[in-house]
Amino acid sequence: MVHDLHEAVLGDLNKFVSEILRENKIILEKRSVEALDLEFINSMLNEYFDEKTKQSHLAHICDRISTLIQAKRYMSQGYEGVREIYESSINDLELLINRFCGRDNGC
Repeated sequence: MVHDLHEAVLGDLNKFVSEILRENKIILEKRSVEALDLEFINSMLNEYFDEKTKQSHLAHICDRISTLIQAKRYMSQGYEGVREIYESSINDLELLINRFCGRDNGC
């Protein structure tokens, strides 16, 4: 998926590093993909990061669902260290779905 292309270039940054970098993380991720010089991909990735369209909101929701499923899978195998990721994914999903549906809950 396009929204993970930067991870192929940079690697997947963990939550700790992501929180330290904050908005610089998005700049770093955008620049890493821009360096590939793929205009159509860059356009789609910018749409994802800008979070202004229903499509970008839905992509964020799907990404978080994927993380939630993987965390649940790890927990079912006895890896309790991912419980924080699981719980934060649920909280993130609530926020993302509210953003997607709008204040009037138009889903």
